[in-house]
Parts: sequence; structure tokens; C-alpha cells
Amino acid sequence: RIPFRTLTFTYEGEYDDDTVYFAHCYPYTVKHLEKDLAQIQVDPTRRTLLQRKVLCKTPGGNECLEVNITSPSSPSNDVSNRRGVFIIARCHPGETPASYILRGIINFLTHPTDPEARLLRDTFIFKIVPMMNPDGVVSGNTRTTLHGSDLNRCWQDP
Repeated sequence: RIPFRTLTFTYEGEYDDDTVYFAHCYPYTVKHLEKDLAQIQVDPTRRTLLQRKVLCKTPGGNECLEVNITSPSSPSNDVSNRRGVFIIARCHPGETPASYILRGIINFLTHPTDPEARLLRDTFIFKIVPMMNPDGVVSGNTRTTLHGSDLNRCWQDP
């Protein structure tokens, strides 16, 4: 038998008509992602390093985004010769810390003057899906899609 632990607490609102929300971690929504990417895309230097496109539309009608980060091609360093690095986050919509980590990765990789970021961009193409399960994020699920599927468990037949 597996022992389960339960956290119990009581909360008394200050006012009768208050609405109070509780979260197990700090939220990161689709709007947060949109804002973070928009900040990069308005920067004239950083926007040349990042391409954003819609990978697909989800069953819920949301956009699943793909972000590509690499240095522009040059005669001495053609993009077609670079290896790819694939990064995904938020298969489980409730794992919001992954979005904050990925925001840091994207900000680092698009830093225009950091020599390590430049070396990585010159060497690789980073293909990033920052939110694999936007339907689950929008609907407030912690682990599954709108259809109750766990994307981390159904790679062969999603």
C-alpha cells in the first residue's frame, strides 16, 4: 500500500463576496507566452534570430506554436549543415515551472551579444515547442488534453 500525504488548510476570506484562487505553482498562461515572444519580436536584433510559426491547430482551436532559433545563414556557415536540438514543454499543462525555464532558455539563446549564445546559434538549430498542450493550459487541466489524454504517454498513437 502506498502512503498518501494530504495537505489540509482553512482559509477565511476578509469579505463576504471575495473570490479567492489557490494554485500549486505560479501560473504561466498562453497569454504569458504570447507576451514573452512578442517582446523578442519587437527587438530589431533579436527578431532576426527567432522564427515563430503555428505548428498546428489543436482540437480546442488553439495554436500550438513552434519557435526556431538559430543564427542567420552565411557562406561559411550554412543553416543546412547545422544539427537540430528539439525542446518541448508543457505536455502536462500544470507543470508551469517548465515555461519559466523555457523562457530563460529562449531569452538566453536570443541574446544578441552573449558569446556562448552566439556559438550555440551558429552550431545548432533549436526547434522549440513551448506549449505542447495549449488546450490543457487554457482549460486549467494539470495533466491531460481536452480529451483526457496524457500527451507524455501516447507518442505512438496520439
